[in-house]
Amino acid sequence: MKIKSIISEYRNDFNAVMECEHCGHQSTLTTGHHDNYYHTSVIPAMTCKACGKNRSGEAGADKTDEDGWIAYLDTHPLPVDGWTIVDIKLRDGTVRMKQIAGQLSWPWGKTGRDIIAYRIHKEK
Repeated sequence: MKIKSIISEYRNDFNAVMECEHCGHQSTLTTGHHDNYYHTSVIPAMTCKACGKNRSGEAGADKTDEDGWIAYLDTHPLPVDGWTIVDIKLRDGTVRMKQIAGQLSWPWGKTGRDIIAYRIHKEK
């Protein structure tokens, strides 16, 4: 998905019309945030509701990196069962290990404390 036009802005938050590069489907984004992470990681990973592809043409929203981190895009309030033990990365760079998923604040508040990635905790 890409930004076709920005509808409104307030400080670092914005609403925009998003357009799929693959099928042309348009949708409205109401949770945009102007920062480097959002523009370089969140928007390119957004999937089109019509064709299911992200910017690079891959299907599916959850991309896992080599360390098991899954980008969290604030698309759902709780991506795992509430009793799942997870590790999380926050927007400000903090990593918290061994957290109970149901006790965390998943919806974004547009702060440095927003969860941007998670993984299922594994004991080493």
